[in-house]
Amino acid sequence: MKFHIIIFLLLFSSSTSFLYADNKALFNEYTKKCDQGDIASCSRLDNTRYDDKDIETDYSKAKEYYTKACDGGRTDGCYGLGWLYSNGKGVKQDYIKAKEFYTKACDGGGIDGCYGLGWLYSDGKSVKQDYIKAKEFYTKACDGGGVDGCYALGWLYSNDKVVK
Repeated sequence: MKFHIIIFLLLFSSSTSFLYADNKALFNEYTKKCDQGDIASCSRLDNTRYDDKDIETDYSKAKEYYTKACDGGRTDGCYGLGWLYSNGKGVKQDYIKAKEFYTKACDGGGIDGCYGLGWLYSDGKSVKQDYIKAKEFYTKACDGGGVDGCYALGWLYSNDKVVK
């Protein structure tokens, strides 16, 4: 059995390498489509950056594309804006603005936005620290399939931050 798992992993890892073979071309294609008004491409731009050192990080451009995506109804674009404001990347750090965008994402069904709100309440960023509210948002993220939300819930319970 162990042998079969090793063979499977070797085959799988080599067969998926093509997925990241040309991220720069994919990034350029998404940029072109986003500039032409394809909102879905705007929200996909950041995903092409993973594991690719040939694509320069440009947070001001990220803000531009996330804004287009968010304004077009994409919750991942709203979450991206929230993340930029939470981390002060390409914008002045502003937890109140981060909360606005995380709320818009969460209210629109974006589980990452719910996780972001949970983090703000758990850490008391722009809001009074409230582990019960954090639990509510982490639960929403976890129930929606967000593993970060599930992990955060585990952390709250394992550190006695919420009543069981």
